Amino acid sequence: MSTMPVAYRGQTMPVAASGTTAARSRADKQRTLGQVDARADPAWVRGLVIALAVMFLGLFIVLPLVCVFTQAFAKGVDAYFAAIRNPDVSDPPHARRCCPPR
Repeated sequence: MSTMPVAYRGQTMPVAASGTTAARSRADKQRTLGQVDARADPAWVRGLVIALAVMFLGLFIVLPLVCVFTQAFAKGVDAYFAAIRNPDVSDPPHARRCCPPR
């Protein structure tokens, strides 16, 4: 077997000459060197990771947003916009004291 140095993080490794029965596939070489192709994982593992990511996003981002908007529109859209148009909200007394109109 002829050896050809392959460097990875300061290491060398013997590699079988191409065309021989002892030649390893590229994936085997990468695993030996610590490089693993993420696409080589089984489909069920990829599906599980994607499902966990979607559940995480749903639990920590989508669910709180749904709760906030449910409470905001609990009394209807008209009550929501009436609260925004309320002069006490748009011009609070403490804002008049610290920032007089120009």
